[in-house]
Amino acid sequence: MIFGIKINDKFIIAWLSLCAFLHNILMNGTNNVIISSLQKEFYLSSRETGVYVSVYDIGSLCSSILISFAATKGSKPKWIAFGMIMLFVGCMINILPHFIKPDYSYQKKFSNSSHVVNSDDIVELCNYSLNTQDHQAAYFPRNYSTPMSSIEQTQTPSSSILGFQIKHLLYIANIVNGLSSASMTTITFSYIEDFAPNKKLSSIYESIYFVMGAFGVGVGFMITSWCLKVHTDIDRMKELPFWLNPSHPNWIGAWWIPFLLFGIVSFFMAMVITCFPRKLQNQTTQQPENDLSKLKENGKIPFDSLNTDTEAVDNDSELQDRDYEDNRFLSALKNAGSILSIDRVNHNTHVPNSASMLSLEKKSIFTSALYLFKKPAYILVIICTAIEGLLQNSFLAFAALFLEYQYRLASGSASLVIGILSMPPLIIGGLVSSFIVNKLKNDARKCLKFIAMVLFVNIFIYAGFMIFCKEPNMVSIEKSLNFDDIYTVADDCNCNKKMFKPVCLKGSNDTFFQTACLAGCFNFDAEKEVYTNCTQVPTTFTEPKISYFMNGLCPTDSSCSFRLVVSYVCIFLLMLMNALTFLPFLKAAIGCIGNEEMNSIGLGFKQFFMNAFGTIPGPIIFGSVIDSTCVYWHDDVNDQSVCKLYNNEKFAFGFGILGVGFKTVCFILIVLSIRFAKKQPN
Repeated sequence: MIFGIKINDKFIIAWLSLCAFLHNILMNGTNNVIISSLQKEFYLSSRETGVYVSVYDIGSLCSSILISFAATKGSKPKWIAFGMIMLFVGCMINILPHFIKPDYSYQKKFSNSSHVVNSDDIVELCNYSLNTQDHQAAYFPRNYSTPMSSIEQTQTPSSSILGFQIKHLLYIANIVNGLSSASMTTITFSYIEDFAPNKKLSSIYESIYFVMGAFGVGVGFMITSWCLKVHTDIDRMKELPFWLNPSHPNWIGAWWIPFLLFGIVSFFMAMVITCFPRKLQNQTTQQPENDLSKLKENGKIPFDSLNTDTEAVDNDSELQDRDYEDNRFLSALKNAGSILSIDRVNHNTHVPNSASMLSLEKKSIFTSALYLFKKPAYILVIICTAIEGLLQNSFLAFAALFLEYQYRLASGSASLVIGILSMPPLIIGGLVSSFIVNKLKNDARKCLKFIAMVLFVNIFIYAGFMIFCKEPNMVSIEKSLNFDDIYTVADDCNCNKKMFKPVCLKGSNDTFFQTACLAGCFNFDAEKEVYTNCTQVPTTFTEPKISYFMNGLCPTDSSCSFRLVVSYVCIFLLMLMNALTFLPFLKAAIGCIGNEEMNSIGLGFKQFFMNAFGTIPGPIIFGSVIDSTCVYWHDDVNDQSVCKLYNNEKFAFGFGILGVGFKTVCFILIVLSIRFAKKQPN
């Protein structure tokens, strides 16, 4: 009893499903949505944010096999509670970088830092700066040629504290978070198999657990997208400049709020799990006091010498029938006692002593691995699972970034769209996959055939991401970025080369300048929020003198709207296909193991290989490919770089080709595993 509530299988699956819901909100929802915000706030590259995503799986990798093996010897609920506590600790570490980050307030006068909103009140014009604080315009001259004083130099903030980089603190936090995943992805399923009354209910419970986790992914995207509409420095919201809004490239949302709120909730949920029993009382059937049990208690008959089949019993009538058959068998043995000499059987020869049991425990993990690696179908399935983990982890990590730069969506809007597109297919796919697995009668070969069909469709879905929208034409200090020769920067306006506050030329062919100063603008209309009297408007414009610039990037043209819809459809279908194959992959792996006692170890090895060769290198590979498509690395005043513009064609082709290639390899492996699975004994 917990708070007057009876602990039964329904309560346990409901509570574990809530844990999966919470875990996926943070780890598969929020963790993947905040990539763009982390890049802006801590000046990280896509590769470094890929490392941030990957180290989560390093924590899972280091703990998956050990925790799975320990759970077989100890209490599985206690290990699940341990995972939730690690989630709480990781979340608390994760929010620390926001509160201990360097103070950039000394740059208030001439800063480009979007972290401290005070500095964003400065609007740079040609040879003058405009202070718009408190909605009052105040022009003042500037001189960037004046060297920084020695006092200011010593006050220059850095992203490192005592030589320890803030990004390393993010890595440590996600490693701790990864310790929670081993119990949530392996032990929980094994625990469900333990307390479920029968195999049919176990499949239903596993489906409920998966659907709640999938629902958490979508909710995580949506909740975090709402948090990203609040500026990360919530204590300075009243000081925000009028032009800085969630759609501006310099906006950084409050990415840390979900970690703070849900991290605390995870701790209290762990306390409840510690009260769960190893096995439910109504699941442990007591042996009747018949002659058979008496003989076993007296040690005169070896337990192994009788028919001790331990198949799952679905109802009481079947149990009674089995007891009746046991009594009949015992009666026959008694009648033939003189022939079989039951009394002279040495029971001790069938029970290993304590020394041999200890030796067996030490060797069991290695003998288990040897047993599993002798099954080619199982090996092929876990290799394919690793590839699937690589793609799914990378896609979730960079999908929002893909939409943000391909179609110039705000980071919060991109995350909200992915959350909305994710929830229906993940929930529907999870429920349908349970129906399909039951329809296939948990047969490993049939599950593999179904997986092969879904993977074949996935190849064409990933090809849809190769559709792209042309990146805007950027005019900056770097001459190589002047894609159109008719545009040049103002050389005599004393502009801050370290500033990035883009302005779009109205009526241009999707062209923006790095700053209004480089566009040679002398005036700013605060009411209309436009820059006028700009010298760098090309003479080819019909009325260059009345042309104006707007804050932010230029909006995409109408042709990109159709491509955006195609990307939405591909995201929806990809999420649906991933949900449809989750349970079939699980049942196929269990079926290829072929030994119920090895299920926990087999699933632990599966998780180990998926992390080691899939989810860990995946985001780093994708992040490195995305970084290679960057065409403008912006150097901040502290000489920290962050990518501000990508080559969208290369970005889209790199994203799509990696997906098509890996899915093709996975499809071939599953086809081969079907052939080997036919040779597996029933």
